[in-house]
Amino acid sequence: MLMASPSQNIVFYGDLNCPFCFAEYERLVRLGHAETVEWRGVEHAPRLPLSWEESTDADLAELDEEVRRVQVSAPEILIRNPRGRPNSRLAIATLAAIERVNSTAALAARVGLYRALWQEGRDISRPEVIREICEAVGLPGVDAAGEGRRRAKVWTIEWTHGPFDRRIPVLTGETQERLLGLAGPEQLARFLETPFDRLSYQDACREELLHANRKKG
Repeated sequence: MLMASPSQNIVFYGDLNCPFCFAEYERLVRLGHAETVEWRGVEHAPRLPLSWEESTDADLAELDEEVRRVQVSAPEILIRNPRGRPNSRLAIATLAAIERVNSTAALAARVGLYRALWQEGRDISRPEVIREICEAVGLPGVDAAGEGRRRAKVWTIEWTHGPFDRRIPVLTGETQERLLGLAGPEQLARFLETPFDRLSYQDACREELLHANRKKG
């Protein structure tokens, strides 16, 4: 793994319905890089049914194993197993459309969609769920047709034909430095050339977990 130069633009390729991508993105948020890293959504499982109610027993077993692995690899990230793996096509296209007009709102919507699925167990393939999250960040009536879908398709083609072995998540720099798969917070910080304060990172995680437990109680 090569280290990215801080002067380079860094791109994150990931899917909303991948628990490893969720954990990596949460770590970017905690390290203060969610705004500086360019997120490009890809469909790593484009043949998923539109409704997660159609998930097979094998699909659910695979999902359960992936969530368990994230819980072991990223114990500081609050993640729950949803009832299925949603098709991410509409959500990714919606984020691509938002990014064209308001990058700050796109960041908020992206975090909202990730957490809606992996912490709240909501089906983010449903238009009404996507619309509610968009409205919460001040963007009612986002149309994912046209440019949003085109940009999302380009992102997936870039990832499919890039030197990434079709793995996600991916972090890559302009000169092909890349970090494949879920990285630990210190490894991620080194790639981003960001000082990593273990105590402050863990304290932030602990506060979030305490807040979540209070909500459950």
